[in-house]
Amino acid sequence: MSLYEIEIQGLKLFGHHGVLPEEEKIGQFFILDLRLEAQEPKEDRPDQMVDYGQVALAVERLFLEHRFLLIESLAQHILKGLEMFSKIHAISLKIAKPNPPIPLPLDHVAVTLRRDY
Repeated sequence: MSLYEIEIQGLKLFGHHGVLPEEEKIGQFFILDLRLEAQEPKEDRPDQMVDYGQVALAVERLFLEHRFLLIESLAQHILKGLEMFSKIHAISLKIAKPNPPIPLPLDHVAVTLRRDY
């Protein structure tokens, strides 16, 4: 079986995830990067491919579905919800918080989780 990868990079979603009350009240942008592994299609037919547009829309829906204190829990929720895409064999998901409540100069904090299906 031959696998190929699809990358969805820099998906910016606004949410109210986080531990601090300010994060819940004000909200902030998060940046999501996904790497999907799927079986290589045998023909040039869209029905044999992973519809990455539908994956991105599902990620947005799952991201907005609940408020999470931890981005680790948010990542687990999204990966669990993406099980419905039967053509995907594995997903790596990185969720970055560009403006974490840390009083130091930094680009972002992030977690990366991987799930094999």
